[in-house]
Amino acid sequence: MNIIRSTRKAFSLLELMIVITIIAILASASFPAYSLVTTRAKMMKSVSNYKQILTTLNLYALDWDGSFPNKDEGGNDFGNSTLVFQTLMKETGVGADEIFYYQTNNPQKSNPPNGDGFLDPIENCVIYVKGMNSSAPANAPIVADEQTGGGAYGQFHPWLDQKKAVVGYVGGQVRPERLTTNQPGATVRGPKGSNIDNIFQPGQKDDQGRITGGLLPNYLDGNAILLPQ
Repeated sequence: MNIIRSTRKAFSLLELMIVITIIAILASASFPAYSLVTTRAKMMKSVSNYKQILTTLNLYALDWDGSFPNKDEGGNDFGNSTLVFQTLMKETGVGADEIFYYQTNNPQKSNPPNGDGFLDPIENCVIYVKGMNSSAPANAPIVADEQTGGGAYGQFHPWLDQKKAVVGYVGGQVRPERLTTNQPGATVRGPKGSNIDNIFQPGQKDDQGRITGGLLPNYLDGNAILLPQ
């Protein structure tokens, strides 16, 4: 009788170990899919936020002869995108500090905005391209995820592993775009079929009329990209 009970106990332990192993395998297989879905959901939230930012920019342009924010009240050029967005919120009364933030990997920006209606630099994760107006090319990028400069994305970029970046354009479109790599220094590729590897550069045309460089108007340069700071 004791032998039979011991055998049954052994089989029960073996069965339990098999079940645990199967669960672990299923969990490990499903985690990447869950992580991808979560990341895409956060990305779509940024798409929605950037559309609100573009709406605010267009409301500002209506009061300023079609110009987007380029200078402060003293007539000085904006030095960072946070100052631009502070002016937007003040001039239009539209938008909240939450729309300029996403869950970044930057430890200095680990806390979401406090909702007080004033945008602090540590609450801003969006870059701005100054020097354009509502008549600029519709496919010119004007807002995007935080960069390290010159259209390049750094180690804290939350969509780097997926080779994606969210970009808003003058014409009102907002899309997750392809990055050149999933490593720091990645830049945003141009439309499929183009040879553009950084849309945040002035556009030029070669002898065959093909666009080279980037999608910014050719009267701008890299200094037009304002970081949150």
